[in-house]
Amino acid sequence: MGKTFAEKVLGRAAGYEVRANEVVTVEPDVCMSHDNGGPISRAFKKIGVEKVKYPERICFVLDHAIPAPSSAHAVNHKEVREFAAEQGIPHLYDITSGGGVCHQKICEEGYALPGLVMVGSDSHTCTYGAYGAFSTGIGRSEMAAVWATGKIWFKVPESMKVTVAGKFNPGVSTKDFILKLIGDVKADGGRFFLEEAGVQRDVGGQDVGYVLSTPAVPEFLTGREFLRFFLEINEKVLPHPDPVDAYFDRVGIAPEDRDKLLKDYSHGMKNKVQMLVNIIAQPNILLLDEPMTSLDVVVAEEMKQLLRQAKAGRILILSTHIMDLALDLCDEIVLLHRGILEPVPRDGLADELLRERIIAALREDGHV
Repeated sequence: MGKTFAEKVLGRAAGYEVRANEVVTVEPDVCMSHDNGGPISRAFKKIGVEKVKYPERICFVLDHAIPAPSSAHAVNHKEVREFAAEQGIPHLYDITSGGGVCHQKICEEGYALPGLVMVGSDSHTCTYGAYGAFSTGIGRSEMAAVWATGKIWFKVPESMKVTVAGKFNPGVSTKDFILKLIGDVKADGGRFFLEEAGVQRDVGGQDVGYVLSTPAVPEFLTGREFLRFFLEINEKVLPHPDPVDAYFDRVGIAPEDRDKLLKDYSHGMKNKVQMLVNIIAQPNILLLDEPMTSLDVVVAEEMKQLLRQAKAGRILILSTHIMDLALDLCDEIVLLHRGILEPVPRDGLADELLRERIIAALREDGHV
């Protein structure tokens, strides 16, 4: 499996391969602070360390209160200059023609480079991601600790893929788009969670089951061997399983077929086996991709009955281009077209214009 941007950069910094949600300790390549470097220097001195670990990695840019509008701001500037001098920090952009806005200076002066880990005591530090760096804002006390130790820990973030289709209207820029996106998604929008009895928890791998349109089963095993194997590897979560034949009875696989190799099963029987393991495992979320594809009328009706049974107390998400199937099984219906999800009211499917629009979308996507 490939790696995300965060996994690549943090893995390089950590010195080993990492995956999302792992905690890693790394040494930032650049540590940026602006006028708040004064308070951070005071926090650093309280730690009890005489010298910063990597003075060459620290960069000060005085820009937030220029010229100093108060004596307090002037004191901050003075403390930054004095701290840089006593610590031998070479990168200080003062209130001169050589200074500027901190995030622009960091990029203009070549600090932001692909593959670097960068931290800053400002929430807009993530700007440097445009240059291929992993960059994030951190708090003042945390920055003081980075100065002292040269290290910081991160939880490798998960990634969200956003696909943008179409063209911007005149006068609309990429900044307008990203502001709209983060406004819609919000800070917790990338979180995938379940809520049970009013308590939220993150979704884990054990919560999700899959039924693929092209059944994926180990064809070198018989139906009975595969089911026994599945029960054995899941004995910790299924300590008291039913007899194997009871499970076969539940999905209508005849006794004479249970000891046949799975490669000799029909498409419909393989689909039943896929459904069976998910019925046994009882995942909280079951994803089904075109579950009725290539099934005869009898098996399709049996599959629908299995889905109705599996639906109790859990979430089923199925993809289909058969509108009658969606109406028969689904509580909520959504149309996916050109990368956009559009809710479809169940009673609205009786509207001839809406049905024609859905058929046109399916035809365009190659389903009709």
